[in-house]
Amino acid sequence: MVSGKKNIAIQLSNLKANYSPNFILEQYELDSENSLNFILNILPHSEKKVILDAGCGSGSLTIAAIKLGVNYVISLDLDFNALKNLKYNAKKYNMYQYIDIIQADFLNFYLSRKIDEIMMNPPFGTKIRNMDKKFLIKSFDLSDKIFSLHKERNDKFFIRLAKKNGCSLYKIGTLRYVIKNIFPFHRKKKHVIYLAQYLFLKKHDKE
Repeated sequence: MVSGKKNIAIQLSNLKANYSPNFILEQYELDSENSLNFILNILPHSEKKVILDAGCGSGSLTIAAIKLGVNYVISLDLDFNALKNLKYNAKKYNMYQYIDIIQADFLNFYLSRKIDEIMMNPPFGTKIRNMDKKFLIKSFDLSDKIFSLHKERNDKFFIRLAKKNGCSLYKIGTLRYVIKNIFPFHRKKKHVIYLAQYLFLKKHDKE
């Protein structure tokens, strides 16, 4: 597998992406640089064994994780077309054997036992209120270690949510994200926001 970070970023920029995103689902896929940085931020805290990519989209986080040494990724999304792109990307870079692709609604997804780790770029919760919170609460049922991305300046809310669910909260990174004009309600050509990357860790676990 490619080892150089620059080469990985180039490959991620060439992934087949979702060009017909659903604004209700708030399908904002991360660009190559942010996908790479997201994974680089989680590596010091990850066992790198099995990670569930919740709401994986076309798979930029999945592909980046495998390229940076994660053993196996379960990639889950509701959108058939996004998963079709992920399958194409996985085959293109010869990593299909490291990925389990599942079409399902994450909020109604169940496992027989807890998974090692979850990573996700969930909906912001602006179109369907509290959808980001719902993703997190579901994650707490499935894993004791969650890496998640949310709009900045909401630290107090996430601290309370973590405490209520028996987790410690760590901020492990900040990403600068450019929202392009892809939906009818977007008035600007682009809009810059900052995203906080959190690690939610069950208190009985140790890093």
